[in-house]
Amino acid sequence: MGRGNGEHGREGRISGYVLKIIRESIGLTQERFAEQLAVDITTVQGWESGRRPLMAVSINNYLSLRSSLLHLGAQYRLGHVQGSGVRAVIA
Repeated sequence: MGRGNGEHGREGRISGYVLKIIRESIGLTQERFAEQLAVDITTVQGWESGRRPLMAVSINNYLSLRSSLLHLGAQYRLGHVQGSGVRAVIA
């Protein structure tokens, strides 16, 4: 069976969860993070909740997001996220 919407949604939540961990690691609220990225707070909320999967972001926007995260102080490699086995890598 092919990739269903449920599977895609899980990927969005995992990616959003990692984004949330990164945001929190650099000490920003969702509101301040949205301001720094020049996006609406509902966009950040959508990414973090999985309603707006990061996998759907264009490569140019993804690279811009990556660059912004590094500029804001995100670690190049966060390592394992406790309890989830997810590796957060900004590479």
